[in-house]
Amino acid sequence: MRVGRGGGRLPAHQDYQFDDLIDQKYRGLVLYPEALRKEIDEAHEWQYDRINNGVYKSGFATKQEAYERNVVALFEALDRAEAHLAAGLGPYWFGKDMTEVDVRL
Repeated sequence: MRVGRGGGRLPAHQDYQFDDLIDQKYRGLVLYPEALRKEIDEAHEWQYDRINNGVYKSGFATKQEAYERNVVALFEALDRAEAHLAAGLGPYWFGKDMTEVDVRL
C-alpha cells in the first residue's frame, strides 16, 4: 500500500484493489488540496505535537511533572480543536470538504 502526499489522494494499493474497498464517492477525494496546503500544514504542526503525540507523551510519561505538563497541553489542544470545529461552516476542519487534517485528527 502506498501512502503519502504524492498528489494528496487517498492511499491506494499498488494493484488498485483498495479502490474496491471504499465507496465510489470517496475514490477521487483530494485530502491535500493546493489551495489549503499552508493552512493544513499549520494545523498539523500543533495538532500532531499536542494531540496525536500528546496522548503518548502523557500516557508514557515516567514522571508526574511530565504527565501533568503533557496532559494539560493535550486538553488545551482538544479544547482548541473543539472550538474551531464548533465555529466552522461544516462538519470538517475547513468546512464542507474533508482534508488530511480531518483524517489525522
